[in-house]
Amino acid sequence: MMVRDFYPDYVCQAYTSKVADKNRRSENTKIVNIKNHTRYCERLLKITELMSNLSEVINNNLFDIACIKKWEKWSDNQPVGALFEVDEVMLRSTGDKNIDFLWELLDKMEEVNGKIKNTIKAK
Repeated sequence: MMVRDFYPDYVCQAYTSKVADKNRRSENTKIVNIKNHTRYCERLLKITELMSNLSEVINNNLFDIACIKKWEKWSDNQPVGALFEVDEVMLRSTGDKNIDFLWELLDKMEEVNGKIKNTIKAK
């Protein structure tokens, strides 16, 4: 599978010219299509948005996952409609390896999102 199979409208416009013309200083001038740069940034921003949405979904499910397994007895003893406060520290210390893996994923996604956004701002 090639990138074009997933994004058939994507055409890379950055290339090295082998033919010199009047307006160029050398035979190997880089040409970058500004529209592609904009599309590149737009796609990166879309990916960061999707990662943020996925992070929110994962985050919203961590409590439920903990209640299904590690906090099952505690959860079963709570009256319907009971209100309680659960913070990140509690969710990070459930002792459930899968929840730990999800926290690692959330942390990494946050890191990558920040790096992508910073590189886009720098351009």
